[in-house]
Amino acid sequence: MRENLYIGIDLGKQSHMTAFLSRELLTRHKRFRACPTLKIENSQAGFDKLLQVINTYTTTDNVTILLEHCGHYGAPLIQFLQQQKINIYHMHVALS
Repeated sequence: MRENLYIGIDLGKQSHMTAFLSRELLTRHKRFRACPTLKIENSQAGFDKLLQVINTYTTTDNVTILLEHCGHYGAPLIQFLQQQKINIYHMHVALS
């Protein structure tokens, strides 16, 4: 069994910033801030790139994605992730 991978995604109009976290990544990089990130375009090519990176770490069955709850910019990515049967959670971002 491959380990769980958690991905946080900051959604944007033209691109999305992703951050990857797992037990192995934390062990390897020693700190959360040093774990890998990836900027992807808000396009099919960007989504395919994200899936390719996910597959280097684990299977899609072991992925959980956390998205900020915002406007419509993330709709194509969300649809793509749902087609891959990846668990997606939305949260409201509190501004301070």
